[in-house]
Amino acid sequence: MTSLAGRLVAESCVAVEKHDSGVGDDHLPYYTRQDVSKHADPYSDQGCWVVIDNYVYDITKFMHEHPGGFEILLEHAGYDATNGFRSINHSDQAKQRLATLRIGRLKKN
Repeated sequence: MTSLAGRLVAESCVAVEKHDSGVGDDHLPYYTRQDVSKHADPYSDQGCWVVIDNYVYDITKFMHEHPGGFEILLEHAGYDATNGFRSINHSDQAKQRLATLRIGRLKKN
């Protein structure tokens, strides 16, 4: 019999793998880097988008909740934030939260 803790760890690993692999994201639209760059102001109608691992995320409503502060997200708004995201070694919970903000995929040039 598997313990509750063991099941929770296994479930969170599956969720992280889905984040990394893009499983189930075929319905998402494609955006260019230029499209993303137009979304760099949290106070505008366009809001703030970032790219992480070739996925596009709308972080507008999350910015004030971010444990690391609003400013760090603002620095990456409209750009590829992959290196910044990876350099922090975010928790599985953070990666799961990120997946809820995914709105599209980055179009290859």
